[in-house]
Amino acid sequence: MEELDSVYYYFSPYVGHALRRHGIMTMRHLCSFKLEELFAIKGIGKRSLSLISNVCYEYLKRNGLEEWNMPEFSMEEINLMCIYDTASQHRLWLDIQESLEDVYDPELRELMEGLLEKLYDMTDEEFSKIGLYPDYGDEEQEEE
Repeated sequence: MEELDSVYYYFSPYVGHALRRHGIMTMRHLCSFKLEELFAIKGIGKRSLSLISNVCYEYLKRNGLEEWNMPEFSMEEINLMCIYDTASQHRLWLDIQESLEDVYDPELRELMEGLLEKLYDMTDEEFSKIGLYPDYGDEEQEEE
């Protein structure tokens, strides 16, 4: 196995061990999973899912393995989405759009406007792959 294909090359030892316990050793294998399947793995929390999504996107793009048109989301964008109703892409988009009227901070406005653009172009299927799940404390273990 090439070093650049190993999950240990991309993630912390804690996340790497959590993936290895489930037989996920390579990036190609990891990127074949849906985010909701990975969320079920003990030790994989919201931050890890966001990182996995972004790393898989870059890995697949760089290696020309598969077309993946899902936009990358920063940790700030993921956190912002999590304070709203994430039951559907449409509901989230409307909530953020409505809140934008009361935001005067230029950096937050820019973040929200960029997020609205990304959400506007997404399908419901793509939105469901983002993996916006409640954090039940797995991250606390990850940071130890």
